[in-house]
Amino acid sequence: GCDSIEHGYFMGAENIERLADREITWVPTAFAIKALSLVLPAGSREAQIAEKTLHHQLELIALARRMGVNVCVGTDSGSLGVNHGQAYIEELDLLMQAGFSIEEVIRCAGVEGARLLGLNNEMGIIAPGVPANFLIAPGPPAGLPWSLRNLKDVYFRGQKVA
Repeated sequence: GCDSIEHGYFMGAENIERLADREITWVPTAFAIKALSLVLPAGSREAQIAEKTLHHQLELIALARRMGVNVCVGTDSGSLGVNHGQAYIEELDLLMQAGFSIEEVIRCAGVEGARLLGLNNEMGIIAPGVPANFLIAPGPPAGLPWSLRNLKDVYFRGQKVA
């Protein structure tokens, strides 16, 4: 009865399968737990638990990919250690660490996010009749997601954003 699950830590394979079967989108926000592991005292029990939780979350994300779950990018920006902008890049990188290709990550960030928000007729794709929303990053696609730190241009609704 829901459209999406945010976080989903500890939900296990059975619930991942339910997401796939019911076409429920998952926004795993893995960087939120990674950031926590980085701001906690190194070697502390809490930091170790956060690191173990991150490893488990990446395993679940990989399973979700294999099962065909719709995955979107979310960051929990503003949480402890989760800085706006940088957290988004980190989240893209974690999806790649879980086995997503750069093309799949771009789909998670664009198409799937727009679809979840009901904006799929105006965002998420580049196609005739759809307002042009895109970023221009330096270098080849292999440089993503880190090349997003040095954007050359941003276009929103066909207009260059200053």
